[in-house]
Amino acid sequence: MAYIALDIGSSFIKSALLDVDRHEISMVTKLPAPGKLPNPKNAYYEIDADSIIDTVMQLIQSYLRKKLTVEGILIATQMQGFLLTDGQGRPITPYIPWQDERCLEMLPDGSASYMEVLRELIKPADLRRTGLDLKPGLALCNLFQWLRTHTLPDGATVMFHTLGSYLIHCLTGRHACHLTNAAATGFADIGAGAWNHAIIEAAGGGTLKFPEFKGETEPCGYYASDKGPIPVFPDIGDHQASVLGSMAVSYNEIVLTIGTAGIMTRISNEPRTGAYEIRPYFKGEVLQTVTRIPGGRNLDVLIEFIEDVGRTVFGRELSSEQIWAQVLPAVQQFMTSEKRMQDQDREGIEVLGDLEVEVGFYKQQRGVEAGGIHGITGANLRVGSLFHAAFENMAEVYMKLMEVLCPDGGKVERLIFSGGVSYKNKPLIERIVQLARTPGVMSPIPDESLMGLLRLALLCSGRCSDFNETRTVIKASFAGQDDRLK
Repeated sequence: MAYIALDIGSSFIKSALLDVDRHEISMVTKLPAPGKLPNPKNAYYEIDADSIIDTVMQLIQSYLRKKLTVEGILIATQMQGFLLTDGQGRPITPYIPWQDERCLEMLPDGSASYMEVLRELIKPADLRRTGLDLKPGLALCNLFQWLRTHTLPDGATVMFHTLGSYLIHCLTGRHACHLTNAAATGFADIGAGAWNHAIIEAAGGGTLKFPEFKGETEPCGYYASDKGPIPVFPDIGDHQASVLGSMAVSYNEIVLTIGTAGIMTRISNEPRTGAYEIRPYFKGEVLQTVTRIPGGRNLDVLIEFIEDVGRTVFGRELSSEQIWAQVLPAVQQFMTSEKRMQDQDREGIEVLGDLEVEVGFYKQQRGVEAGGIHGITGANLRVGSLFHAAFENMAEVYMKLMEVLCPDGGKVERLIFSGGVSYKNKPLIERIVQLARTPGVMSPIPDESLMGLLRLALLCSGRCSDFNETRTVIKASFAGQDDRLK
């Protein structure tokens, strides 16, 4: 018996079969996610939602054609974004994801930004119930701007969707979502597990129809396949799925997810507020989370420069994978030579000045103020030194933000790394561990969201009765293969 898992991210859409009897993840497929639609306004980031749906349908059908017995479809999706549809589910807007920053646009009279206006309209007590602060990328902020600059049809039904609820509607005809994705929009009351109607009204969305909430093991509806109806379960936030798949269990563990963006989190059984977000998790727990941390897209700025050099100077098209394959050995070589130069420095031999990189290439990121390269001499601007300095800056940022999660100086027993950048950048991970002076391990598999969905599949199928049992079962299956589940 198997479940189809769908992991809809910003860069890729992944799928897999989850075997709930053998506790295996197999037949993994990874396709590029649809890209940004052309738009003259740089702050606007829009994606054709139906292109995402077409890719997902293609993946589902690829499994069903194999004559497999499928018990259900499980979904994890990128968070914070939204789209609007009419009553039949036809898109009124494109999908507007977390990368969109239209809320920072100024009013026509130039007096304030839309987000500044929204902040004045929302009562602090109502905002605290969301677990979030206002920030670019939130559906709450960008929908406010959209509603202020567009006119909805009079008297017509207009449905608000998370990306996952739109997929669920396309698969089942039902308008439903999970609290983890609803909360990421900024429109939910996470303590009550309901929509925050005061926030919705303040944003101008009082006439919109919002999805109903479903629990993680409760089918939203059924996909009508040739083999009969297949239960479709609610859309889990990809962050929660990733933390679940990392196998983190302790309040004294910090999960560092370094993907396109960086996220830092720890599990808590109490919604204690601080300079971080509170995100709903499972079994009554929450995630204390620091977001908008530099991640893969910051490093991609440097990679894209090298791509441009290859294209412009040498007439060669190099992929990011080809460039990374040369960059990481260059960093390792630099680290070896740097140690030699440090030894020479101690012996009074003159050495080159240190190159410094600030990776704040994007606005509104935490821990960084700007982007820049400093301390360039006639001989130190090299690929190895450049990326080593970028890794050093990122590691320092992560260290600084760990203090946000541990303001009381509580001891962190272990760091758990997840996300594609973590698996590809060993020097970066080693430096974070070194600075933190804390043991660090990788999540059990690179596709930790799929591992999280496997744990959910064990619950949905009735093979396990709670999350603790899913961890025990999967740990036993990994016995002798990996020490990361200890």
